[in-house]
Amino acid sequence: MNNSDLKHWIHKSLNVLPRNIELYRTALTVKQYEALEFLGDSLLGFIVSEYLIKSSVTQPGLLTDIKAKIINNSNLAQKAQEISLSSVASIHSTSGQEQITKHVVADMLEALIGAVYQDQGLDRCKDTIFKILNLEDISLDEYIQKQSVSESIDLENKNPISALQELLAKHGIFPPEYSDGDMVKGSPHCPVWSIVARCKIRDESLSSEGVGNRKQKAKEEAARKLLPQAVKYLQN
Repeated sequence: MNNSDLKHWIHKSLNVLPRNIELYRTALTVKQYEALEFLGDSLLGFIVSEYLIKSSVTQPGLLTDIKAKIINNSNLAQKAQEISLSSVASIHSTSGQEQITKHVVADMLEALIGAVYQDQGLDRCKDTIFKILNLEDISLDEYIQKQSVSESIDLENKNPISALQELLAKHGIFPPEYSDGDMVKGSPHCPVWSIVARCKIRDESLSSEGVGNRKQKAKEEAARKLLPQAVKYLQN
């Protein structure tokens, strides 16, 4: 995609007129977006947290639940699909289109947020996040009401680390243990981490491995894989 077409897509999708188009191109390129994604992930958490603090929600636990529902990978992937992000994603000539997974487009959306911040500043970045997530259209009162009448764990929308710990606690089981993390490939400047999550249910020891470009991402992936195993044994 040439610069003119990419600028048009960015303006249409994010309501942003790019100054440094290469920032956005990096955010949309496989294996190049990780640094901007790291920045965008932090900005996303900060802006959504600030928005919720200014709302009528006051309970810390509920704030965490709502935030996790808004910024989880599934929701971000859906938002990326709504703006047809995969249609402008770039891959290397030796890579296949199958690399553009839901997880990747969710990460690229975070990378775009990082790009907007570096290119336009915090205020424009905040406007972009509000536009992407439709924050002002989220009915917090309705969500709070649903939470108050439901004791079930939303395994799909919760942060997997929180969901796994809550699931085990509900059944009187010790929290999972996580390994410190090993660098399995990459370089010190661009590492890929492996973390193993373990828990014991009755007499069964369960474990799963997560891999990610940050330890937190690897930990979340390990918890996400361990969740269905835990549910299976608890339902038996």
